[in-house]
Amino acid sequence: MSKKTITIEMIDNNGPIEKEYSDDGDGTVLALSAYPEVSLSASSFDFNHSEIISKNEAVNEILDHFGLEATSSGTFQDNAKDYLVFYLHSPAHLEIVDLPIEDVFLGEDSGKLKLAIIANPKIGDDYSIEVVGDEEGKYVLTVGQVSGEQSNWQDYKGAITLGQTDTFKIKFNPDVEQERLESVQVSAGELPLDELIGNLRTEIATQSSLLAQKLDNLESLISISPEKSWEYIYQIRNLTASLYKSEQIDLDIQKVNSQLDSIAVYLRALAKNKPRVLDGSETELSFRDAKEMIDNLIAVPYSEIEHLDKKFFLPAAFDFSLAQKSLEEASGSSYPAYLLTRKSYFIGKNGKILLQ
Repeated sequence: MSKKTITIEMIDNNGPIEKEYSDDGDGTVLALSAYPEVSLSASSFDFNHSEIISKNEAVNEILDHFGLEATSSGTFQDNAKDYLVFYLHSPAHLEIVDLPIEDVFLGEDSGKLKLAIIANPKIGDDYSIEVVGDEEGKYVLTVGQVSGEQSNWQDYKGAITLGQTDTFKIKFNPDVEQERLESVQVSAGELPLDELIGNLRTEIATQSSLLAQKLDNLESLISISPEKSWEYIYQIRNLTASLYKSEQIDLDIQKVNSQLDSIAVYLRALAKNKPRVLDGSETELSFRDAKEMIDNLIAVPYSEIEHLDKKFFLPAAFDFSLAQKSLEEASGSSYPAYLLTRKSYFIGKNGKILLQ
């Protein structure tokens, strides 16, 4: 997991054909990820976070990558500091209520809105983002807040049918750290959170009655305490890793982790809408717990894990990177920072379980 133990695998249709080790990395990810200019599938710019979505050179590259057509000039005021981004990956399109006329960049696919970049978004006001189904399928609504060198991105997943509308109420306020999902309403079917839990239950029901029971407990807990239900989903993640490592279940662990993380995104939004007053140094103590967990993982010598099957090593490495990222984003002593430290601890624990 250290800089000296980065693994690079060459893969063809039949699986790995070559493995090598390289020092050419930043200590947490492959060189291909750390330095995208060496990748044939990536672009790099000498811009900061906000310029990536405001400079024409970068925006045009993004549009070209996603196959979108610009339908506005993309010219922002020179004093623009904050940006709010909505991008939809799905068989659906976006409809944004009261979309500003100025300081906005729009990208469309076949005449349907897929991307919106809003400069100088209204602080404290709700943005009503409608995901309108063009056919049946799954969608991912990516919401990004960019303020100078700081950025936060969140993926909200759901399912859609032709003509169905899922409405997301997003509040922008950089002073309280990150945009906030106020609520979700649907014109038909289940709420995205209920759909995600139902899909996960289908995935694991035949594998473990214990995990299925945990999901039942989760649904009961959601209405009682958003924060406790959010922590509970990570406890389920840890239990899943333990059962998987002991080979009591046989499933696609990375797919299941992704499903659990998608549920956690909504539960975290619910928790942030009902923040509690933290006790004294609660965030600081939680930060220490998470950092200790990560430091313990960093200290694991490669000789102790080189024998591990990649079905354990790869998800552990991913969780390690995710835990580090969450801890790095946890600044200050606010409630959102506390949640990030707890997430870092539980995800780090997941990596530890898979490596043991």
